[in-house]
Amino acid sequence: MEYIYPAIFHRNEDESYTIMYPDLPGCISEGKTLGNAMYMAQAALTQWIDYRVSAKLG
Repeated sequence: MEYIYPAIFHRNEDESYTIMYPDLPGCISEGKTLGNAMYMAQAALTQWIDYRVSAKLG
C-alpha cells in the first residue's frame, strides 16, 4: 500500500526552510538549504510514522 502526505516548505528570512505536514500533527522539521530540507522532510516523515506504528503496537 502506498500513502502520499503533502509537505509544505516555508522559506524563512535567513533562507532556511521549515517543513510541515498538515495531515500529520507535530511532524515538523527544518533544513538549511532546500536540498537539506528535502532530506530532513523525508527523515521527519519516516520517524513520525515509525513512532506512530510503535505506539500502537507497544
